[in-house]
Amino acid sequence: MLRSWPRLQVQGPAGGYPAYHSKDMKTRLLLIFTLACLSVAAIGQPQRITNPILPGFNPDPSICAVDSDYYLVTSSFVFVPGLPVYHSRDLVNWELISHGIDRNNISKSHFENLNDNDGIWAPTIRYHNGLFYIVCTMHKSGGNFFITAKDPRGPWSDPVWIPGAQGIDPTLFWDDDGRCYYIGNRFDFKQQWQGQVGVWMQEIDLDHAQLKGSPTMLTYGHANNARYGEGPHIYKIGGTYYLLMAEGGSGKNHAVTIHYSDRLTGPYKAQQVNPVLSHRHMGNTYPIQNIGHADIIRVANGQLYAVCLGNRTLKDDDGKRHSPLGRETFLVRVEQQDGQLIFAPGVGHVEMEIERPDLPWHPFEEQPEPWYGLRGLPQAFAAVSGVFPSDNARDFRLALSPQVLDSLTTPACLLQKLHGFQWTFSRDVTFTTKKDNEWAGLTLYRTANSYYTMMKGKDCIRLTKREKGQSTVVAEQPCKDKTVRLTIEADSLRLHFLVDGQSIAPVQSIIPLCDDGKYNKFNGLGVGIYATSMGRKTKTMATFK
Repeated sequence: MLRSWPRLQVQGPAGGYPAYHSKDMKTRLLLIFTLACLSVAAIGQPQRITNPILPGFNPDPSICAVDSDYYLVTSSFVFVPGLPVYHSRDLVNWELISHGIDRNNISKSHFENLNDNDGIWAPTIRYHNGLFYIVCTMHKSGGNFFITAKDPRGPWSDPVWIPGAQGIDPTLFWDDDGRCYYIGNRFDFKQQWQGQVGVWMQEIDLDHAQLKGSPTMLTYGHANNARYGEGPHIYKIGGTYYLLMAEGGSGKNHAVTIHYSDRLTGPYKAQQVNPVLSHRHMGNTYPIQNIGHADIIRVANGQLYAVCLGNRTLKDDDGKRHSPLGRETFLVRVEQQDGQLIFAPGVGHVEMEIERPDLPWHPFEEQPEPWYGLRGLPQAFAAVSGVFPSDNARDFRLALSPQVLDSLTTPACLLQKLHGFQWTFSRDVTFTTKKDNEWAGLTLYRTANSYYTMMKGKDCIRLTKREKGQSTVVAEQPCKDKTVRLTIEADSLRLHFLVDGQSIAPVQSIIPLCDDGKYNKFNGLGVGIYATSMGRKTKTMATFK
């Protein structure tokens, strides 16, 4: 929305131009310049902003504030570097400033042989006494841990594992007396109903990574059949302790609920307004699904906001909805009304557009899209200049490795996250071989059981689809050229695979990579480069520009 500024009213001699002294002219010019700058700033500041605020593969968001700076982390599963750390000053514009798991501490994090849905789960970021903490679950490989940093831009410490910390989705809370408490979830052995999961709390000595005293069970959820309680956070607002948690699983029954107590240790009662946020009532046709797993923040102007996860969906020809990008990070307003926390007041659900937070507009320079490995970084790769200077390099030489995409190891593969429904990814692939087992090209990857590859081999280009663990050769075409241009294009649910600008196969569907069933539950899509010698050692390299 453009703001209309009042015109300057200036009087001068009748019938002529206004008369100015030099000092008056300087003052007027300075005023005009100031108003012009303000007008330009106003043009770039929308009154409404678009959800999600972090599109693409950014699930399980957690957020904290330090003065007028906001820091957010999300789950990363087996993408490495892991635990992306984002920074904002207006909750709308975000910059990626570091990764909690990177080259400095990755050797401490056991990614090998993990399924794509395991690994880094549901982090929480908090700030206390000059130190940033990220507490997190390494699912099926180590349990719960925390890392610290004086500067959220890093470096982050090695993971510190927490013995005896059961369950997943940990968080930390410091009470007014300075004591710190660990809150997480665990399956309750009584199993009074299917999916019964309890949220528990125990004091923690962070200096020695030791839980103290005995655990206190806080709640099993807001209803007597609440399933999969997880993602807990505790806040103290106006003298009341509020316990936020997720319920209902990660699908269409996902939800956020609120409980409250006068004492940190409880008992906690479910507030009357519950769930405070969910799209389970919106039906299967609503374009945003699976809303849940939230975290609340008080911003510099005193207002409350929450970040949460959700899926944008697209409708196929049969009317069924699919989510190509995985789970993303959304923003909603929160208000405290009559002692209860109300999410999206006046609306009751997450909108695709919301009023912009009343914070100073602060965009950042556009960043190159970072690259990620699977379960680690490939052992032999470099920027084309001969040195690998940063995660933001665009051109690579990649050594073929024996590992393949479905091996649950670290293949010679580098991926970029996808953020929209229309995109194009192209690379000039320079590669020759005399061996039938050596291939280099592009991949569109969801998990080891679902992906596409378009690979250059000894004498052909081959397009392969892997769906629900079964691989099928979709197309082949002869190729003797040393360098070819390989391209993958997405248009809604349609995929186009091109060689030197020409289609190699009929239009394909992205739907096999959208299925959130047995194989693809939690992570998101990545597109990138891939080179393999399929189980045999080799010294062959491929160049991607």
